[in-house]
Amino acid sequence: RWQPAHCSQLVLHGAVNSLVQLLKREERLQYLSVQVLANLSDKEGMRSALVRAEGVPPLVKLLNSTNDRVHACSALVLSDLATVSENQASIAKAGAIPLLVKLLESDSDDVQLVSSACLGILAYDNPDNQSAVSGASGLP
Repeated sequence: RWQPAHCSQLVLHGAVNSLVQLLKREERLQYLSVQVLANLSDKEGMRSALVRAEGVPPLVKLLNSTNDRVHACSALVLSDLATVSENQASIAKAGAIPLLVKLLESDSDDVQLVSSACLGILAYDNPDNQSAVSGASGLP
């Protein structure tokens, strides 16, 4: 069973930094690392560790992937990070909002679901992000 001490051990031993670096490698490694991060990102200590490891820019870049599984996992991790209001501006600044809006047109139901969830979290009680979502979707 997962215990909070597991997160601290992963952070202590540099696993989060290594996983973030793998997000910048070839597609197979990107998918494997973002899948691991998707399984960890809902844990309290992992969100801050991912931000400290500068994980937001490569996660946003993966929203441009041609792989729906990579899209879904990346959007899921970004959703988890966005639950911390201090992370919302950096996610938006990295260019996530227009990419997530574009993913709403994906053929994959999973990609649509996690992309819409991420947009909802980013926009909730955040007027700047609400305007960005509106602008990216062409809504008035």
